[in-house]
Amino acid sequence: NRELAFAHSIRAAGVTYALTRDCNKGILSNCACVESSRNLVKDWSGCHDNVKFGDVLSRYFLNGLETGSRKKALINLRNNLQKRR
Repeated sequence: NRELAFAHSIRAAGVTYALTRDCNKGILSNCACVESSRNLVKDWSGCHDNVKFGDVLSRYFLNGLETGSRKKALINLRNNLQKRR
């Protein structure tokens, strides 16, 4: 249903945001500044958020949580994808 799809989309966006934020703060060890942006913002904040890293890692995390019936898992995977659009 629409409400469940919306909830999955918000959850996926929240996970991506949290991972991106933690990457920027140096909490996560396997991520870095976005190279093309590093020189543009080093005077202000040191580094842009690495949204691509957060997005990729959130895909692995959220998609790995999908278990149960194949039909329900496919629906949830589709809902997770919606936040990326």
